[in-house]
Amino acid sequence: MIEEAAPELVARINQGVKVRGSHLVDALAVEVAFERRNDRGWPAFIVGARIAGPEFYDDAVGTWAIGHDAGTVLALNETARSFTFWAEPARPGSFSDAIITVVVDYPEAHEVEAAVRGHHA
Repeated sequence: MIEEAAPELVARINQGVKVRGSHLVDALAVEVAFERRNDRGWPAFIVGARIAGPEFYDDAVGTWAIGHDAGTVLALNETARSFTFWAEPARPGSFSDAIITVVVDYPEAHEVEAAVRGHHA
C-alpha cells in the first residue's frame, strides 16, 4: 500500500540532495514485499518524491530504496542518481550498482514512481 513517506525517511534522503536550496516534496513510500528483501530486511521501503527547487520542473521524480532504520539509502532511477549523492557508491560494476540494477525493476519502484507523478500535495 502506498502512503505518505515517514518524515525520517524523507529527512534522510534530503540529506543527499546535491542542488542547494532543493528538497523532496510529494514523498510517498511503499513497503517492499518480504520475499524481495535481503537477509537483513533491506530494502524495507521504496520512496518516490519530486525534487523541488529553483532548477527543477514538475517531472523531476526520483526513487530511492531505504531501510526501516533510514540508514542505507540507494538512488534507483536516473533522476535520483543524477541529483542526489545516494548513487555515489554505485560505480559501474560495483556491488551497489548490481543491487540498484535489480531493485529499480521491483514492482514497488514502478508503483511509487507512478503514484508520485499522479500526486500533487
